[in-house]
Amino acid sequence: MDVFGYINKARETYDKYKGLVDAGASAVKGYLDYKNQKERNELSESAYRDYMLEVASAGQEAQSAVDLNLTPMEVTNIPRSKADVTDFTALAANGGIIGLRNQLLTATAGEAIMTHRFKEYKPVKGGIPERQNGSLVSMEKGKAIPYSIDKLQDRGKFFVNPGEEIYEGQVIGENSRGDDMVINITKTKKMSNVRSSGADDKAKIVPAIKFSLEEALEYIQKDEYVEVTPNSLRLRKVLLKEVERKRNKSNL
Repeated sequence: MDVFGYINKARETYDKYKGLVDAGASAVKGYLDYKNQKERNELSESAYRDYMLEVASAGQEAQSAVDLNLTPMEVTNIPRSKADVTDFTALAANGGIIGLRNQLLTATAGEAIMTHRFKEYKPVKGGIPERQNGSLVSMEKGKAIPYSIDKLQDRGKFFVNPGEEIYEGQVIGENSRGDDMVINITKTKKMSNVRSSGADDKAKIVPAIKFSLEEALEYIQKDEYVEVTPNSLRLRKVLLKEVERKRNKSNL
């Protein structure tokens, strides 16, 4: 058999098995797509718990507890009142009840008692609500300067007081707008011999907002961490460098 004969035979063999190869590749692709979809579905599932709430009042406090809709809770029975005590049960995903304690105590004036138990795993209905405002992020490491904080107070609310040590990538406040803003509050006032009326007024700084651990966990976004040390509780970005955050923005 000459060279052309071998070429023709190879071509015939290829045509014969091409359909099988394509079918196998299609089957493998279908399996991988199914596996990936299954993994995504599993990731979207969450542990659900039954929450039993008891409010030591049959009036406005109890109604406020029922009306709480800031977290994805589903009331599963009709609230019933007896002897000035209202009790009801609700179903909620684990991630959706972070911060519920503070909301519940505020709504019921501290008159609520809550217990819970695991019920089942199932897909999360809707999404867990997130805050609408962005973060004020430090661009420098150093000490917070009153002069800088005073000049930037119109940008949002601060979580640090003057004199506190901060570092690059730390979340030091909440932006008044929806996006993150990188700022420098370690900048000192420039010294000069020039004086003008009103230029040296005292800085009027609003006291910093301080979070409890539960409030901090409720507050952070998906690209932020809560940093807990023996001396402090701080919020920070997952990626401390602004360049890295911009580069990996689509992955966070």
